[in-house]
Amino acid sequence: MPSDTSFGMYFSNMGVCAAIFWYIRGWVKLG
Repeated sequence: MPSDTSFGMYFSNMGVCAAIFWYIRGWVKLG
């Protein structure tokens, strides 16, 4: 079974991707 660190890294990467997605979306909307 995956360890807690694996879950932490997985969700952390998801958060980073989501942040980049929303940042680019907001930047495009402003631009």
